[in-house]
Amino acid sequence: DQALGETAGEIRTPLITRIERLEQAVRSAETPQALEALRVQLDTLANQVAAQTTSFASAAAVTELQGALDVLIAARRHEDGLAPKIEDLRARVSAQEAQARDNAERVHGVSRMLGRLTAQNADAATQSESRLHRLEQALDSLQFAGGEAPPAGALEEIASRIVELEERQAEAFDALRAGIADFVSKNERRLAQLEQGAVATLSADEVLIANAIESRLTELEQRDVAAEFEALRRRIEERIVGVEGRCVRALEQVGDTVALLERRFADGGDQAAARSA
Repeated sequence: DQALGETAGEIRTPLITRIERLEQAVRSAETPQALEALRVQLDTLANQVAAQTTSFASAAAVTELQGALDVLIAARRHEDGLAPKIEDLRARVSAQEAQARDNAERVHGVSRMLGRLTAQNADAATQSESRLHRLEQALDSLQFAGGEAPPAGALEEIASRIVELEERQAEAFDALRAGIADFVSKNERRLAQLEQGAVATLSADEVLIANAIESRLTELEQRDVAAEFEALRRRIEERIVGVEGRCVRALEQVGDTVALLERRFADGGDQAAARSA
């Protein structure tokens, strides 16, 4: 607009000068021919001014359109370059979400197995208590001849062994619960980091965020989650087998102790009967 105004000013000055000259010529010779020539010159000058004004306006519009076209071309090239990266990132994020759902299902399976294991532990504890109660009843029902008393500390030893067995079972299950809780928390943190990265891709600079997400996804892809879960499952099975073995051994020891006590009490009763005979 400023350039157009300056150009119009440059054209206006000689035009005014020529008009003044024509007015002087009209004053000096007022003839129809002079007036007609003056009218023709004025029309010619007006047409020239209109043509120059139109050409300047067209040039400015063309320049503005060319700049807008350059901006659109640059934006289109930038968008075409980022589109494959964004699609690849979306595909990888979808794959990681599917893997996270698979891990969640596996953790749910481990939780169900832990529930069954807890129920089995409760049953074993109940059976141990019932056996201890039957043992106490059997010891109370024995008849000791000659005022003999049962071996000192026999009941206390059996009770201490059963308590030790229960403590070992409780420690094993506590360690198992801690391992599963740690595994679940780690997976939740990783999933949260993955979701935060996916949200940032949509809101921040595409190139920098794409590189950051690629590095995180590469790190996640390199980790063998299936192997870690398999190792956890093997450790759980080994602990369960160990707890069951200890339970069996403890129960066998309790049975041996009861049998030994019964033999001692029976031998003591026979000896007392022989002495009385």
